[in-house]
Amino acid sequence: MEPLVREGTRERDIAAAGEWKAWHQGANWFAFKTIVASGKRSNGVVPTASEKRFESGETVTLGLSPCYNGYAGVFGYTMVVGGKPSKTQRLCLHDLVEAYRITRENLRPGIRGREIDATTREFLTQRGYGTKSASFAPLSTP
Repeated sequence: MEPLVREGTRERDIAAAGEWKAWHQGANWFAFKTIVASGKRSNGVVPTASEKRFESGETVTLGLSPCYNGYAGVFGYTMVVGGKPSKTQRLCLHDLVEAYRITRENLRPGIRGREIDATTREFLTQRGYGTKSASFAPLSTP
């Protein structure tokens, strides 16, 4: 999906390409509807692909969940159209990777989801992405 993300391409075309590749490699269903959202739409909760065309410099959120014989995998990625993030976007993307790392380190048997979320949310709050009960700041501003 990533190599196809360029100015002028429609979100739904990227979703179709990702799903085709998954079907071609043996997927027999998807755990959730494919996510492709750009610009302001990338700030939504589980935004599915639309007719919107990518604009240079905006953030794109990608998500795909192919299933095979009862098992589901998940792919998620955030990138910038044109591949050249602004200073703010670069910092935001770095913090996002760090949040994933923190979350992964806290995945252990016996730990409740809210405990894992609290640790990651605290990191993001300290970095200035909202409050403990608010949504995070947008990534889409170039």
